[in-house]
Amino acid sequence: MCYLPLLRDLTQTSMYSWGSTVLAHLYRELCRASLDGATDIAGCVTLLQLWFRERLHVGCPDFGRPPVPPTA
Repeated sequence: MCYLPLLRDLTQTSMYSWGSTVLAHLYRELCRASLDGATDIAGCVTLLQLWFRERLHVGCPDFGRPPVPPTA
């Protein structure tokens, strides 16, 4: 809701860094969710998971090449 005023002039929206805005919001919510007593997290957590998978290849299978057979 806090970003709705930015949508008043739709001709200007392409000049905004929406990806950075979404990530900043998600990081803030992750910080808030890590506090004692937090029971939920706001924001699109699926978007954060997709970003994480694209940027950090930790634990992600590599489908681009066949697996190397173990050597005996």
